Parts: sequence; structure tokens; C-alpha cells
Amino acid sequence: INSGAMAIARADGKFLILRGGGTTGMDIYDPISNTFSNSSQVLNGNLGGGGIAFPRPGGRYRVVHGNGLTTTSLIDPQGHANVGANVAVTAVATGTVAFKRPDGRYIFSNGGTAVTTQIYDPVADTFTAGPSMTTGTTGQGSLVIPTASSTTGYDALFIIGGASAATQQYISSNGSANGVNAGGSFAVGPVLPTNCEINGAGSVAIRRPQGDYLILSKADVSVLYNPILNAFGECRNIGPGTALGNGAHAIPLQNGTFLVIVGGGSTESYIYNPNSDTFTLHGTPLTTVGVGALSFMKPDGTWMMLVGNSVTTNIYDTGLPMTGTATRYTSEDIYNPA
Repeated sequence: INSGAMAIARADGKFLILRGGGTTGMDIYDPISNTFSNSSQVLNGNLGGGGIAFPRPGGRYRVVHGNGLTTTSLIDPQGHANVGANVAVTAVATGTVAFKRPDGRYIFSNGGTAVTTQIYDPVADTFTAGPSMTTGTTGQGSLVIPTASSTTGYDALFIIGGASAATQQYISSNGSANGVNAGGSFAVGPVLPTNCEINGAGSVAIRRPQGDYLILSKADVSVLYNPILNAFGECRNIGPGTALGNGAHAIPLQNGTFLVIVGGGSTESYIYNPNSDTFTLHGTPLTTVGVGALSFMKPDGTWMMLVGNSVTTNIYDTGLPMTGTATRYTSEDIYNPA
């Protein structure tokens, strides 16, 4: 598993794992037997940094390969249909993020320090050029956050990543459903406060019960974003003790807290409690987490962690009660099933 890796849930409860790292291969993970097997499906191009998958009607996914390529694949997670033909896109690279517009189409940044975007129509299975951002360039650590368009006039805030404090506000229609502005437009957004800029390596946004978003990137700091006021608060001395890096992500837990996985070659993870607004270092080190890391929940409520930059996995048992037949938890543990 490496840069661009992703997991797609299948209808039969299994997961299709796209390996990334400049490869075309896929695996199938069975959470019941806890086993991986090779998939016979092969992508049309090498999946890498900036790779992204868009769901289509009928259960298939259009996979944009990223990795600086202009190619895509149409895949059936169940494997019943052969990999579909390429539909060309503008080259996409590290830093790609996507937002689902109100009309069901997706706008996504091209990453790789570009200011350009594209719009994907999952019904027509077509790509068109989107509006360009007005300032800055998208890069590693980019985020996109939905905003309250009824009060702000905007649909999403693109935090453009890289070693930057810049953001862009996106409006989907600009008053024209089918005309020249059908792709929407960008405007300069609020600036991240000093010392809470994106670090150019990793970032995480967590939606809190209060409705605002916690933005993490640098060590020991964080900032809150209010999507109704479209504004950042001050840079706070509250955050994980280690800066986020490649592979950083967060897992929501049953009790409302979050496990924040640092990534960037670190073994650290932190529990964030939004009620007390505190971070606590998790007592169990992970296997080193790096490029391409991702996690997904198994049917029994445990989490499969693909730690990235390797073939290693960890399993995270939250130790929290589940409803129904999964009320079996007695302790919390992270371990390497190998």
C-alpha cells in the first residue's frame, strides 16, 4: 500500500483495496476470515498521489489515477464486469480533494501545485474543466469543508494545502444553472491564522458536535472553522504533540471521540475528545504509519488499518460497546495480526 491507495466497500461486505504507489493492482479483503486475496482486476494506469474514486449509478466507480497521469478506470468492486475503458482527464497529482455539488456532480482540484479544477458528472461519466482558483496552488495537505451556503453564499471552503495559509471559497452555480458559470466560481477565502497554517505534509479536519470543524496539521496547535460565519478562530495551543504527515487520518469512535493517526513515519496516535477539547496520547504505539495509510471499519466494529508504505496492517479494537451481536468488547487494543 502506498500513495493513492484506497478501499471501496463491496455489497457483499468485503472491501476492494487499490494498492496505489504507482501500481495497477488490487486486492480483496474479507473481514470475516480476516484475509487478503489478489483481485484479477487491473487498472488502466498506475494509481498514485492524487488518485481519487467517484461512485457512479449502478455501483461502479470511476477511478482517476493521479500520479500526474491523464488516465482513469471504470471498476466494478464486485468484479462482475471487466475494468471499463479510459476516459481522459487533465493530469492530477498529490493534493487532490473533491466536493459533491448540489446537482450531484463533483468538483475536484487537480493538485500538484495547480490552480485548476475539473468537474465529473457520474451519470454521463464525463469530465469537464472547472473554474480556476484565484490565488495560491493546491498541494499536499489540502482539505475541503462544506459551508452553510444559505448564510455564507458559498458551498465549500477549499483549504489549498502545501505550506500555506490560503483558502478558496467555492460557489457551485453563481446564479447560472446551465450557462457559462455552470461550473461555479472561486473567490478568496479566510486565511488560516499564523502558526496554524497547513504544514505541507499532512492535515485532518474533524467535524465537532458543535457544528464547527477542527483543523489539524502542525504540532501542538489547532484552529476551529465556523462554516456558518465562514471564519477561522485564533490559533490555539491545543493539538497532537507531533505534526501530521503523509498518511494522517482520523477515526470516529462510538463514544464521540476520535482517534487521530499522526502518519509521517510516526507510531503515535491521539484520542481527541471534542467535549473537553483535549488530546491524549494513545498508550499503544502503532506500526509506523506512512504514505497511503487508510482505515476502514469491519462488521464487528473493529478497524482495519493499512499503515502505508508497506504490506503491514494493524487492527484497532476500540473497547467500546456496540449494539446488537457485536456487544463483545472488553478492552481496547491495537495490534499487528501478523
